[in-house]
Amino acid sequence: MSRFVQRDVDGKLTGHYANAQPGIAEEEVADDHPDILDWQAERRAYRLADHNSQSNERLRVAEERLRQTEQNIEVIRGQLAELITKSRQ
Repeated sequence: MSRFVQRDVDGKLTGHYANAQPGIAEEEVADDHPDILDWQAERRAYRLADHNSQSNERLRVAEERLRQTEQNIEVIRGQLAELITKSRQ
């Protein structure tokens, strides 16, 4: 099978299509052409980096919420201890 590729002014592949795109992607190359494989690997790496970035942000938010919850628990413990002390007097 082959693909029709789009390139930038430097000849770097910027996209590929199943069908020719007149004026955009008219060069036909095999699916296993090095430029196709490089482009696919680059896209996978980009998606993985983006996924990792999003995961890291979700983790950071979860850790911050945990810290806030722990602080709230300490405040509640203090208030509870005061109430217990007052109720014993």
